[in-house]
Amino acid sequence: MDNKIKIKLFGNLSELVNTHEIWIDFKSTFFELKAELFLQFPMFENKEFVFAINQKITHENILINQNAEIALLPPFSGG
Repeated sequence: MDNKIKIKLFGNLSELVNTHEIWIDFKSTFFELKAELFLQFPMFENKEFVFAINQKITHENILINQNAEIALLPPFSGG
């Protein structure tokens, strides 16, 4: 999929769209990617989750390459 990036979904986020992965238009920064995600999937805006990019949780506007591994992780508990 040219100019698309795969995002893996977990927990209630995957249940919301009935799949474990989605493809959205590639954006080169975290903030642009997040904005595109909410544009294409507005139902995620009110959900609690974090972004993991290349297995690191991020909240900062980092650069993303098109081969990055991206996941949306809802809150989880355990012990």
